[in-house]
Amino acid sequence: MRVILVFLFLFLFPLMCYPDSPSITDPCIPDGETIIYVVTSGSETYPLVLHTVQLTDNERKVYETTIETKKEDTFLRIDRKSMEVIYSRITKKDPDFVVETQTKVIKSRIAAKPGEIVVIDFSGIQQILRGLPFEKFQRLIIKFARSDDFAMSVKMKKETTIKTEAGEIPCYEIELGMEGFWGAFLPKTHIWYSVHAPHYLVQYKGQEGPPGSPKITILLSKYECK
Repeated sequence: MRVILVFLFLFLFPLMCYPDSPSITDPCIPDGETIIYVVTSGSETYPLVLHTVQLTDNERKVYETTIETKKEDTFLRIDRKSMEVIYSRITKKDPDFVVETQTKVIKSRIAAKPGEIVVIDFSGIQQILRGLPFEKFQRLIIKFARSDDFAMSVKMKKETTIKTEAGEIPCYEIELGMEGFWGAFLPKTHIWYSVHAPHYLVQYKGQEGPPGSPKITILLSKYECK
């Protein structure tokens, strides 16, 4: 997230993802799913609301996801078959200005190898990673389409239980970090997804932005599906 980066490196940067189908599949997010989180950044606490609906666009089945906080709003359109983000719109809200950025995939020939996905930008990856094959997953490489030098890895850590306002939830804990030499020195991000489908995000712990930025925690408060 800046808050939407790793929810946002993960929830705050735009993401267009081209996954290899054995690595990422449709997590079958329910139509009308709404999740409320509590974001803690330093001494500041505020809500984050994530809402997803299922739509058909020119015979293409998609998810439309909105992520709203007091700092930033994100709108994503995700192809259900490939779990590719085909459109994103991010609105950054500041007391002195409002900036909106849109990203749309017009054409792509990017092909990912088994065990990796390729992204153009980071945004909405928390939704994409819901499609991991958690029961057999050990490691996934995330490559950046516009730089051969940039790659991250997602690793399975363990199963655990997270206490939330909605109760105790069995979770898979995964770790996100930089690949290569610098990966040993840069901080890791830890993300917890529910063991039970549709594998929604339960907790996130990492940095709000680049190295040196404040640490941030995102914890589930309420899950509902209408």
